[in-house]
Amino acid sequence: MASDQPAVTARTRLPVIVMLVLCTALSVVFYLRVPFGQIQEIPLGIVKPKQRHITHATNRHLVEEQLRNITHVEPLRPSSIGAADQKTVTLDFTTTKKKEQVQRKATLREACKQNKISSGVDVRNNPPARIYVDEEYKVLYCSVPKIACTSWKKVFLVLMKAFKTTEEISQYYTNRAGKKQLKELRDFSPFQIDRILKTYTKFMFARHPFSRVLSAFKNKLAPDSSFERAVLWQRSVGKRIIDRYRDKDHLPQTADDYDLTFNEFIQYLIDPEANGNNLHWSEIYKQCLPCDIDYDIIGKFETLQSDSKFILNLINAEGVVFPGSDSSSPTGSSNQTYLELHFKDVPLVDLQKLYERFRLDFQLFGYDPPTLAFKGS
Repeated sequence: MASDQPAVTARTRLPVIVMLVLCTALSVVFYLRVPFGQIQEIPLGIVKPKQRHITHATNRHLVEEQLRNITHVEPLRPSSIGAADQKTVTLDFTTTKKKEQVQRKATLREACKQNKISSGVDVRNNPPARIYVDEEYKVLYCSVPKIACTSWKKVFLVLMKAFKTTEEISQYYTNRAGKKQLKELRDFSPFQIDRILKTYTKFMFARHPFSRVLSAFKNKLAPDSSFERAVLWQRSVGKRIIDRYRDKDHLPQTADDYDLTFNEFIQYLIDPEANGNNLHWSEIYKQCLPCDIDYDIIGKFETLQSDSKFILNLINAEGVVFPGSDSSSPTGSSNQTYLELHFKDVPLVDLQKLYERFRLDFQLFGYDPPTLAFKGS
């Protein structure tokens, strides 16, 4: 019996040892799993006592696992959220611009009707000059000087893939070799013109007539013009105006004494016998024939950037960036204070005659007639 006792004791201890091992293992597993469930609740920089001995590798594994779980439960897609916001903004912008166009076109149609305006031109057989066409984007644009026409010609050069961006095209190139690369409406047959007028997106831009007149003077004829070829205009048109309206005793003695005034330029514009017609200041409606051509978009210089963006979106050319004002020769003539400053010294009778000359541009494109503010009142 004595010899059997040790065997019985060994057999009795074995299950106890196994149980102790299992309990220890379970304790370790449970001990390590506690931080995993609490990792989100640990403030940055604070580590609970039970985490202090967790290795860097184990901690990184837990963080990565936690991020995977968060992503699985609540996917984070900031790009898609931004896209949704952008879509809403785009829709709001497009809706606003469409409503604006409805009003502008209604004003145009009513003015055409009231004034019984018709050019009498057969557009299909005798289209006006400087109406540019891009066949790939199916768009037509009537170019009017002093209303961002250089910027839009740059856009058309990009549309036709002659350049990648408008930034790399100089103003000089655009208005020389560049414009010769562009297709004009008159380059097409009457049948093709008819199809273009019916199916293409057609647009033009207007500008406050007095602002445009001032811009033409400041850019081409003012003594302090920064335009690179202003001297050519001054020696031809400018000198002719001075000779016509200035007393002989006050004529410039030399070319360097050139001092044409804005009032003299106004006199030239309102003189029916002076033949003062030039594309840079002649009436907009005579150049684009908006009562004969049904333009889809009537843009305005005063809302140039937003109107241009709307047009580029409309023809699916969102990747093309419309040039800023520094890409041309800005004169600041659209600033109301600047405008009134230059017109306040124009005699009232001349101001009234100037308005009468451009009255149809005022009415067709929804510009209010000038008030006594132009006289400094």
